Amino acid sequence: TDPNNPDSDGDGLLDGDEVTGGTDPGDASPVVSVLAPTSGSNFAPGEAINLQGSAQDTEDGDISASLQWTSDLEGGLGTGATINVALSEGIHAITASVIDSAGALSTQVITLNVESFTLGDINGDTVVDVIDLLWLQQSIAGQRSLMPAEEARGDLYPAGSGDGQLDISDVFLLQQLISLQ
Repeated sequence: TDPNNPDSDGDGLLDGDEVTGGTDPGDASPVVSVLAPTSGSNFAPGEAINLQGSAQDTEDGDISASLQWTSDLEGGLGTGATINVALSEGIHAITASVIDSAGALSTQVITLNVESFTLGDINGDTVVDVIDLLWLQQSIAGQRSLMPAEEARGDLYPAGSGDGQLDISDVFLLQQLISLQ
């Protein structure tokens, strides 16, 4: 480190660069955390998604209410520690960002996958069949690991909404779906 151009606030930027950029080298950048959902989560188009985050700043304290949420596909989504959104189909880079009172910017980015799917089509081949039933049974028995999107397609009980877990109730509903075809 150059003793004539230190990083006084420990943010990874040299004081000279911060002054040139218009920020205060003595001001620590805020810390942004996306609390929910986790990066890589899967949702259906139009499904309600609850975005939750926090922003803490050494000088300003809790500035979570100032979090700006954006999607690389849809632009601005809203402001606040918690917002509810519905996204279009695609892989979205969701950015939570905040600027503190001294102009220091901090961000965190997560990825959300929004895709249409058919409940029961666990393997994603567009057909609900005995292969999906086999995958579900193997998953419940601990013989097969499913990706989050596959789990979402297999979570049938209660009908239409799921309960966040794969179990024998999902097997029974999937058997009924297959027998109706």
